[in-house]
Amino acid sequence: MKFISNPKEVWTHYSTLALTFAGSVQGMWAALPESVKQDLPDTVGKAIAWVTFFVAMAGLGGKFIDQAPNGAP
Repeated sequence: MKFISNPKEVWTHYSTLALTFAGSVQGMWAALPESVKQDLPDTVGKAIAWVTFFVAMAGLGGKFIDQAPNGAP
């Protein structure tokens, strides 16, 4: 395993942003009180799961995109 040469640039990677967003969505859902979740339709919980799945897959796809700044080697 080889680490990237500049760890500060990790926040500019598409995959990091997508996975951070997916984690935020799941964290928000986990933080909601059960009484609020019970008042929501079942489709909301399923939609949150699917959104998280697709965003995480987009993050995986982002690993294959060249994210070097213009003019960088």
